[in-house]
Amino acid sequence: MTKLFMLAKILIVIAVLFFSFIFGRNIPFQDQLPLYESLRTTSAIIFGVMGAWIALICPEMLSSVISVYSKKDDDKYSRFKLLIRPMRYSTIILMFVLLIIFINPLVRQISFLCDYALQLRGFSFAILGLLTMLQLWSVLLTFIPTDFLETHMEKKKANQNMVDEYTKRNIKR
Repeated sequence: MTKLFMLAKILIVIAVLFFSFIFGRNIPFQDQLPLYESLRTTSAIIFGVMGAWIALICPEMLSSVISVYSKKDDDKYSRFKLLIRPMRYSTIILMFVLLIIFINPLVRQISFLCDYALQLRGFSFAILGLLTMLQLWSVLLTFIPTDFLETHMEKKKANQNMVDEYTKRNIKR
């Protein structure tokens, strides 16, 4: 199942890159720029939200990152890694977006690259498509803290039900 899922992801990425390049050649960079800006804004929001989730859900892990790691922290560490992943993807997206926005005016000044404007627009739109796919994946990963919270609340409720049941039995005796 994992290999099939990985193959599906690779095929989707290739299809997005291909179609983004082909159809993106006719989209001027000025029309692409607002999409890059949206990616930058969304990445910054995801980064902030996931940072808040980490501070709320795994405060002990934040302190243990600085201290010595022990084997007993494996479960916490794997949970922490799942929370960090969207932040990592958002950081990658931010880096690419900032780099592209910076490079664009420089590329426009290089005269021999003007002959390749269509290809450069297609390449830019392909990067935009890839970053958008990564952003979508990052947004999906933000559901993980909600699942942690739901699981935690279910366990807490089950524990409370056990305590209530035990208390009722002992009071009747």
